[in-house]
This record gives sequence, structure tokens and C-alpha cells, in this order.
Amino acid sequence: MKNTHAQRRGAALTAIAIAAVVLAGCKGEVLDYRNAQMVNGKVYDGSANEPFSGKLTNVPDRSLLIQQAGFQMVGKLASIALADGVPATERNVQSFLGRAGAETLLSGALCDVQIEGGLPNGPAVCKAPQSDVVRIATSFKHGALDGSLKLSGGQSDGPLLEATFSNGQPDGTEKVYSWTDHKLIHTFPWSKGVAAGTEEAFDANTGALVKRATFVDGKYEGEVVHYAPDGKQVTLRATYVNGKLNGPYKEWDPSGPLIADKTYSNGVEVGADGSDVGSCVNEWEDAYRAVPSHPAFPAPELTQKWEASCRAGKHPSAPDAEMPSPAVSIEKPTSDGCVKAWTAAYRHENGDDAVVTTDQLGEWKSWCKVGKEPN
Repeated sequence: MKNTHAQRRGAALTAIAIAAVVLAGCKGEVLDYRNAQMVNGKVYDGSANEPFSGKLTNVPDRSLLIQQAGFQMVGKLASIALADGVPATERNVQSFLGRAGAETLLSGALCDVQIEGGLPNGPAVCKAPQSDVVRIATSFKHGALDGSLKLSGGQSDGPLLEATFSNGQPDGTEKVYSWTDHKLIHTFPWSKGVAAGTEEAFDANTGALVKRATFVDGKYEGEVVHYAPDGKQVTLRATYVNGKLNGPYKEWDPSGPLIADKTYSNGVEVGADGSDVGSCVNEWEDAYRAVPSHPAFPAPELTQKWEASCRAGKHPSAPDAEMPSPAVSIEKPTSDGCVKAWTAAYRHENGDDAVVTTDQLGEWKSWCKVGKEPN
């Protein structure tokens, strides 16, 4: 009996050992991407009936990442932050290839990724073709990005993007680095896929802070400030409430002069009287077009003056007015009737044959403009 029990126990241990070896062999399988098939979003080894588990090699970076919504989010922001620093030749190549957003960060690296049950699950490392230069290092959990992602490239293959993911969504501070010298140029706050926290941007050359803003629930909230490249001169200051401009909005030239001074309410520019500036300008345009003698399209200078008047809270008071106040008005066409009245009065006094000089006409026109008429 003892021998029989010992034999059975030995057989059981042998079976467990064999099963462990078999399972270890499955986990250790290697499949080249060229021989893999994708069915319903899962990886299969050729015509196998069960999803593949093991190491999948030579996966193009685009195939691995571009369908990840979280990568699209952080990649789009990074591509915008990097745009000004990318050499023109590189931008032209990207444009020619039809690449935009997150795709511009991908350089054609080939990735090795751990697969479980047909889905990425574990570490993934992407290298430049036929080299050991690591372009992307990240990890997955049940098919979604999970953990840190580091992406390199640009000049000298330095860091371009760092982000952290949780269940496929960006979570934590995204960092973007310069294309040329790989200095930090942008930080963006994420919380479970939603912008939340402080955003900062830095000049690629000076390293000075050039933007600071705060996000709440994916929207700007509070003050947004932009600075000149030296980080000292404010170039924009605005306030947001629930993602919409509210209150004063001002812009300055980097050299100092104020170039824009507006006020917003719930995302709409308003005048001193609280009315919609856009609607007010339409009122002026309607009054202008009501005069048949006016050209079909008002001059740009006139539109600018209407805008200034609307910001001051001034609206048209008559259908034939061109501007609401003398401070910002364009000269009204001189009334022919007024000038004729001065001519008639002059000849009545000096005789019908009295010669009217050009200078005299000019003087009468100036009198007519200010409303002075003959008695």
C-alpha cells in the first residue's frame, strides 16, 4: 500500500511539473508581427484557434499605439507644443506623408511587446529599425496603456514626451521636451483622462516661463497669463470661468505697449454698457447700409472705429450715422445744400457775377461740417 501511495504521489508531482513546463513554454512563445493575424482586436498565431500569449516582435509603433485613445490625447498636445521647434524640412515631410497630431511623434520604430490572451499585457519596447536605440518604452494592462510612457526622438534621439497612464487614460503630469536640445518646454496636468491642475509652458531658448493656466474638469478656470520669451513682460492676461472668457482681456506687445483691451461675459465680448460688441457692430453696419450713397462694403478703418465705439458702449442713433461720437467719427459728407446756400448768400451780397474761389468754397465746406449756415 505504501508503495502504491508513493507511486501515485510521484505521478501527481510529475504531472504538475509537466504542466508547469508546458505553461512556461506558452508564455515564452515568440511570434513575429508578420506572421500574426488580428481578429476582433486580438492577436492570433496564424490559423490558431486560441488568442496568442507570448512575445510579439517587430510591431510597427503606429500599429501598437495609434489606436490608443490616451496616446492620441497626449500626443496631440505634444505635437502642438513641439510644432514651432521642428525644423521646416521635417515639418514638410510630415505634411507630405499626411501625418498630423500624435502620429507625428512616431518615427517608424519596431516594438517588442508581451501579449496575453491576444492583448498587450506587460512591457513594450520600441527601437529604431536595425539598431538598439530605444524610441519608446511603456507598458500595457489588458490591452490598454498602463504605467509610464517615455518617447524619444528629434535631434540626437533625446526625450520628447513623458506621460503616465491608468487604464488607458493619461493620469498625472505630461511633460514635453524640445525637439532640438530636449529642454522641458511644456507640462500639462491630467487626472483620469481629464485636464485638471496647472499647465505651464517654457521658452525653448531661454527656458523662462511663457504661459501659466489652470484647468478644472477639463476647462480653463481663473487667470491665464502669457509672457514674452524673457519671462518678464506679460503679453496676455485673461480670466476664464467654466472654460469661457469672463472679465478683462488684455494683450501687450513684447516691447510693452498695450495692443488689445477688451471685456468678456460668458465668452462674448461686451461693451461698457454690457451689450454684445458683435451685435453692436452689426447695428452700425445696418445703419451704414441704409444710406444708398454709401459703398457696398465699409472700409476696414470704419469697421475698426465701430468696434471701438461699441466697446465704449455707444450705439448708432440715426440710420445715416457712420460713427457715434466726434471722438471716433469719420467726417460726414458735406451737404451740397449748405454750400449752395453760402454761395447764394455771397452772390446776393456781392452781385450775381461775383467769382467764388476754391479757397472760399473750402471755407464754406468747413463751416457746413460744424453746422454753421448762412442767416
